[in-house]
Amino acid sequence: MSLRVAPTGNSSSSASRLCSWCEKFVGREPSDDVGLTAQSPKAIERAAKHGCYICGWLALTFNAEALQKLYLNVPSSKTRALLSISLTKIDKSFDTGIGPPSVILNVIHDTGNRFDSLPGLCELQLNLLGYAGASHPYDPPNSLQLESASFRNLATTWMEACRNHHQRCRESMVANNTFVPTRLIKIIDAHYVQLVFSSDLGKIVDYVALSHRWGDSQPFKLLKKNLAQLRTNIQVKGLPRTYKKAFTTCTALRFQYIWIDSLCIIQDSQEDWQKEAATMHLVYGNSTLNICMPGAATTRDARLIKPLDVIFRRESEPPRTARMVCTAACNRDLFFSPLRSRGWIFQESFLSKRSLVFGCIQLWWHCHEQLACETFPEGTDYGARFGPGVITKKELGAMKLGDSEANEHKDAHPMSSYERWWNMVRQYANTNLSHEGDRVIAFSGVAQAFRISHNISGQYLAGIWSCNLPKGLLWCREPNDAAGLRSKSYKAPSWSWMSIDGDYILHEGFQYATKSCCSIEQIYVHLIDETHDTGLLNGGALRIHGHLIGPIPVGSTIDTLDEDILRCHVRTEEEADDGVCMVNEDEEGPDGVPFISYLDGLDPELGRVGLMSGAFRQTIAFSDAEGSIFCLPIVYRYEDTEEPYESELSGLILYNPPHQRGIYHRIGYYEMECKAIPDFNAMLREQHPPQSILLL
Repeated sequence: MSLRVAPTGNSSSSASRLCSWCEKFVGREPSDDVGLTAQSPKAIERAAKHGCYICGWLALTFNAEALQKLYLNVPSSKTRALLSISLTKIDKSFDTGIGPPSVILNVIHDTGNRFDSLPGLCELQLNLLGYAGASHPYDPPNSLQLESASFRNLATTWMEACRNHHQRCRESMVANNTFVPTRLIKIIDAHYVQLVFSSDLGKIVDYVALSHRWGDSQPFKLLKKNLAQLRTNIQVKGLPRTYKKAFTTCTALRFQYIWIDSLCIIQDSQEDWQKEAATMHLVYGNSTLNICMPGAATTRDARLIKPLDVIFRRESEPPRTARMVCTAACNRDLFFSPLRSRGWIFQESFLSKRSLVFGCIQLWWHCHEQLACETFPEGTDYGARFGPGVITKKELGAMKLGDSEANEHKDAHPMSSYERWWNMVRQYANTNLSHEGDRVIAFSGVAQAFRISHNISGQYLAGIWSCNLPKGLLWCREPNDAAGLRSKSYKAPSWSWMSIDGDYILHEGFQYATKSCCSIEQIYVHLIDETHDTGLLNGGALRIHGHLIGPIPVGSTIDTLDEDILRCHVRTEEEADDGVCMVNEDEEGPDGVPFISYLDGLDPELGRVGLMSGAFRQTIAFSDAEGSIFCLPIVYRYEDTEEPYESELSGLILYNPPHQRGIYHRIGYYEMECKAIPDFNAMLREQHPPQSILLL
């Protein structure tokens, strides 16, 4: 059986949505072979301007400057095949009933190898999907403005369907029907808004919560000196464009109240900021709608939002029609948008019941039960719509904690939530904040909601749950990622991943361990506000009963640390020669030079219980360290096989400053393969007697 694909309509008519080059490609037989030679970047750009659907997505997805450089660097004597294009079958689990093939466009070298190293180049995948009906139910307007009737009707339809029919959205885990934020902005008319106190409203009101980027210039904001004035009125014309757009959206959707951080929290009052920041899970969790506005330049093109109709022709079968859509649209607008990289926005996207997202490409709706957009106004079923692995129900559940999958964990053992928690932690560590001191509080609401939705009974310890100790101590920063140092001002203990300034790529440590090498004797966590146990810290420490290995020889350098650690763990030189050790330093500068830091100026008594009052951070190059370096094994895995090195050990690298007797600071993480020993803990007890260790 053969299959050919062609665009609908006459290719020579003005209604055609493909250029002549793309029409030749779309009409080809499905094949895994290297496909058609690409047009030049200028030709792609020209075709995109004239409305070619495929060239339009190419121009939008790829960095034009980088593409031009690659094109010019290909020798003229060789085929300039910048794009390998082929039709391939998708996995059967995503079959829509008519094939379906996938159109894969890859950037490659002229040799045919996949080319990923040039900045701005990536994969673009267009999927062909079966559908019922002759016409697309929605005609996207050219501009992303709620003044458009079709836009307004679409958003209203999503909102009403969710409020009336989505049970999970009505039963949000953080919902509190009596909660209203301390302050709200009341929309008077198109020209004026007003700051109001909820205590003066005398009733529970529906409100919208705004997610946005502040940008480099500080927006108009609430201060102690202008609080009285803002309660009288605020002229809309003097506010940032994002705020004006948010007010217009609220009016179009018939909301009178909106919560905006810069206008509802007193920005020059640390007391008010801490009080309000502690309620972020309630502010966003109880908002009727969350409006997300990235504030980035729009790349909207209505011609790309509307799918391309194509015709399938099989031998001995009547023609069938399908739609071509771009699988990159959701990732570009939602999961990898500039807004998503912001630490505060990360929390807001988790906590909101429903979000209306003004993407760079199109408008999106995202709630506990539905993900929809202008391309799929009636919703998408993720895998079948966007291709395998792009969007899954697990990812949706991770973003919206009220998802049924999350609720299934509610009565489960806390350890069943471990992987889901670390998935969120990894995403959050890779966000950035204007003020790194906010790293703890900007994740606070997520922790509170996660505790409820997953029935976590353990104590929260700056990004780690006590029920996951000691395994939860095993994390590491991606080596040679961005420069990463611990904050000068205290925000979390050294054993917490939150102690390192973001953004950075975080990895969970050894996942398959079966035996613990240590135990937690006592936990010290000192909160600035004792009523807010996921909030800001004034100290923290762990007293661990374990096997301290070391000190590592004084002659160690960062280049030999892995070998020296390995030799301290094994019994013979032969085992050292055959073993393997991997070391990850927690901190390094912009040039990749490793650093060690520790808290100095500790009060002798307060430091013993983890209180950091008066302490300050000392940061030194690894080569300048005068203290001692030790290893603390955390977990061990034993494999009973014929291979001699089928066991693995993971642990922490600790630093003991010369003047802090018995006090240790985490400076790194290590993993090693070692000779299989059935009772490894017995060997540790024999060679390294257990002791009580204070880890700050």
